[in-house]
Amino acid sequence: MDNVFDLYVVNRDQPFRTAMLPLPASIYEMVDMAERVGLEKVEEMYFKIGKRYRGEYLVDALEEDITLPELNILAWKVAEMDEGQEAILEGLIKMEQKKQGYPWLPYPKLLQLAENTACCHWVPQARNDSQLGRFYAENGFVEGVDDLPDRLFQLLDFQKIGREARMAEGGVFTEDSGYVVRHQELKELDKLPDLSIRRPYYTMLLELSLVEYENGPVFQLELPTTQEHIKALAEKFPLDEHIVRCTDCAIPFFRDCVGEKEMTLWDLNEFAQMMDFALERGEIAKYKALVLATGCRDAAQAAELGRQQSMAEYWFQPNQGETGPTAYASSWLKKKLGKDAALIPDHGLERLGRRLIERENIADTEYGLIQRTDCQPIHRFDLEPEQGCTMSM
Repeated sequence: MDNVFDLYVVNRDQPFRTAMLPLPASIYEMVDMAERVGLEKVEEMYFKIGKRYRGEYLVDALEEDITLPELNILAWKVAEMDEGQEAILEGLIKMEQKKQGYPWLPYPKLLQLAENTACCHWVPQARNDSQLGRFYAENGFVEGVDDLPDRLFQLLDFQKIGREARMAEGGVFTEDSGYVVRHQELKELDKLPDLSIRRPYYTMLLELSLVEYENGPVFQLELPTTQEHIKALAEKFPLDEHIVRCTDCAIPFFRDCVGEKEMTLWDLNEFAQMMDFALERGEIAKYKALVLATGCRDAAQAAELGRQQSMAEYWFQPNQGETGPTAYASSWLKKKLGKDAALIPDHGLERLGRRLIERENIADTEYGLIQRTDCQPIHRFDLEPEQGCTMSM
């Protein structure tokens, strides 16, 4: 799925916590973003739209108080559209803006327009009144011109024909995608989509496709699943004949690891189970920090890290409240000097914090600080020498 917008997300209370979130995004990606900027709820995110890949006309129509889940729904709608549907949506928005007399449209209206692209005709080759008039005259929409000799036909005032047709129909020209006119009334929405942030039934979503068919059929697999199901799938989808791709994951940054390395379905399923357990325990942010801190890019290794006894070997401070090098240095000094000690934030606290973090083998990740409980260095898988290995289902 192509990106529609990039969002610049900020924690209002801690403006130094910022991140980028491409839309459309999955539930796991939105929750991951909240964890990275130190917020408990997706709805609390303050965001601005950065780079636009599609849907510039939509950005101009958004009300200021639109929420991230609402904007994400609209981005999904745009991402699923073809060129013609998107041109029609732009036209419908322009029609509604003209009708209301101002550019900002409420979320329910924008969603209704996105659901009604079948209610319009699109003339991509008509970018102005003259081109529209010629199109109508050449295609039998203007009475009395079908039998005109070509010499007389070329003398017609196509601009006037097009302007009169546009005014009568209430159509509009898009920015650069042609002419749009509605041919039937808009259908009302049955109901608005559920915007609640509910965890999906899976922790990892895979796509399996045949190597020889680039655009062939795709089988979707939700993990974790039973060992019996994995055994049957391993026989049906041998790795030497199929490509395994991860499209969604409770640890979003791990998706690309599935594509760059061959991993067995057994290992991926076990990793999915460990993510499931971490979610149940409320430790998914800690799990993410541990996978990042260890440089882990292998499902079998990540599954081992996620076992409860392994997670218990690490201390974790999430990105909520005052965290990071400066906060760590402040806490350390107050333990030494007393909790009422007055500290000046701009006088070397961050530098001291980074030195303490390095000395005490603490990893400062996007999700918070993580450290072994025995204060030993955290093992890095990505610094191990490459070893040959064989993969099997």
